[in-house]
Amino acid sequence: MTQLDHGSSPMHGHGKAESSVVSDEERIGLTSQRAQELIAEWGYNELPVIEVSLWYVLFLQFTGTMPYMLELACVIALACSDYPDFGIILAMLCANGFLGFYEQLKAAESLAELTNKMEQKIAVLRDGKAEHLLTRLLVPGDVVLLLGGVQVPADIEWLEGDILSVDTAALTGEPLPRKYPSDEHGKLILCASTIRAGEAYGIVRKTGIHTEIGSTNVDIMKDKTEAKVSVFEERVLLAVKIIILISLLDVIVIFLVQGIAVGQFSSTGIYTNLLTCLSIIIAAIPIALPIIMQVTMALGAGKMARLYDSVVTSLPALQDISSMTVLCSDKTGTLTTARITIHAESVWCAGSFTKQDVALYSVLASNRDKKEDAIDRSVVGYFDRVFGAAGLAMTAEYTKVRNVGFNPIYKRVLYEYTHPKLGRIVIAKGLPNKVLDTADGGVDDAADQWKCKDFDLLRETVK
Repeated sequence: MTQLDHGSSPMHGHGKAESSVVSDEERIGLTSQRAQELIAEWGYNELPVIEVSLWYVLFLQFTGTMPYMLELACVIALACSDYPDFGIILAMLCANGFLGFYEQLKAAESLAELTNKMEQKIAVLRDGKAEHLLTRLLVPGDVVLLLGGVQVPADIEWLEGDILSVDTAALTGEPLPRKYPSDEHGKLILCASTIRAGEAYGIVRKTGIHTEIGSTNVDIMKDKTEAKVSVFEERVLLAVKIIILISLLDVIVIFLVQGIAVGQFSSTGIYTNLLTCLSIIIAAIPIALPIIMQVTMALGAGKMARLYDSVVTSLPALQDISSMTVLCSDKTGTLTTARITIHAESVWCAGSFTKQDVALYSVLASNRDKKEDAIDRSVVGYFDRVFGAAGLAMTAEYTKVRNVGFNPIYKRVLYEYTHPKLGRIVIAKGLPNKVLDTADGGVDDAADQWKCKDFDLLRETVK
């Protein structure tokens, strides 16, 4: 903990920007009749679903190395007049195929239901008045209202209003929002971005597959229609192929030895020799392996959907995930359990501050109501462990004047209190560099700016 030297800089906020250069006709939006004409020309604002015949989906269940193995075993059993084995193998082949078919249908239904729930509406100017329409009904030329929290449903050019703060992480992976309009990024806000803050009108320029992200998703959808073989299945099939190859070599040796040494190349002995070899081939084919793999994956997919609300659209993808040993990702916030605990012995204090001061000021810069926030929850837990029941009485002595919430640009929160004895107290919590010097890494437009006393010494110590 350390004291702050306060300066100030004006907070620009989002501000107003000059209007985009568009005609008066464009600014008032479209008529319903013109919108229908454009829908006929451009199509709906959605990605086309590539329809695959159910018969083709069923047919695919009987193709591939594993089904071919069962089909080969059926043919061999039938050729040997081994009808009981033929019936058993055929039943397993059908069970394996229909189970995979059922799982694909169930995954498609779950995905369609999830998609329907996610349909969004947006304020659109039609016939000179604002209407809330489904985003799939948008066409180029529509004037829409963009507000904080709205996901951009098409490629939209900023028209007039506030300078928008736009989260483009879904497209670019950038953690910091962009400003639109700006000299750096222009006025065109791409589909799938999210409006963080601000209020402005925009005009739709491209929809559906014509958008930047739409053209990419079309290729992805086409790729999904192709049958895939997982890495896990490839490795299993490699082991099976090796076993079958060894069995074939064994069969050739037995066939030659039986024919030459025992004399089974005669018209009466050749059938017995072939029957022996075919029996070995049938025994070498792991008949139950495909159905075991299919059932295991189906049970796993069902459990994920039931317990974790996860829709499995591809069993090969599930197999690949199950065979994964290391997963590298920069999206730690979506993968971790968010269970953070403050290690009391590792708490460091500057100057005359104590660990109790750290616990007190930290909780004053946190919110007990934010139980889903991992950081605030860990701070409150640490404070309660340090002070116990007496902690609430201590915090009650402080009267909150104001607070500034966390912002990914500012990277800090700020709380201001008054105390009967200590007077005015300002507490900052966040990225160490930004808490020590708000101008570190670049000056931001937050209202409160400061630089701590003994900054150079403290920065080296924190490093």
